[in-house]
Formats: sequence, C-alpha cells, structure tokens
Amino acid sequence: MKTPIVIRESYVMYLEYFDNLLWFHTDVFKWTSRVKKRFLDDMRTVVGLIEMPLFSLIEASNNKLMKFAELIGMKKEQELTATNGCKAFIYSWR
Repeated sequence: MKTPIVIRESYVMYLEYFDNLLWFHTDVFKWTSRVKKRFLDDMRTVVGLIEMPLFSLIEASNNKLMKFAELIGMKKEQELTATNGCKAFIYSWR
C-alpha cells in the first residue's frame, strides 16, 4: 500500500514498502521551476531521513514518466519484464 509522506498543493509523494525495498510514487498537479526546486528539496530530505534508496518501476512505453524520473535525478538501474508482459525499467534515487 502506498502511503503519502509529503503533501503539497502542487504534488504528493508516496512510499510503498515492497519486497524489502522502498518504492517511490508521486502525483504532480503543477510543475514550474519553483515547484521543481521544492520537490527536489523534499526528495533530498526524505532520502536523508530514511537513508535508503528509493525505487520506481516505469514501463518502457511511458516516455513522459521516464523523462520526469531522469529530470528529478533518478537513474535507470535495470530492465525487466513487468507482470503484464511489458518491458519496464527500475529507476533509483540514491
């Protein structure tokens, strides 16, 4: 179950503990340079507090989400086949 950990007017960040890893999810409602700065500050705070990497699973067909993950500093770690049979990537923020 994903749990909200940062709730802002422009976005919500969630964590989900699954298979001994922390999975990162987010809903973004508004994106500006100011929102990006606050978002990244919040990401650094979260990672600093939990001292664990955050992971995201992104289907290869979701180019917009992959671009967003790279924009916020996540790195592509691994390619895999998702349970629905689609090619996907695991991204991480360390």
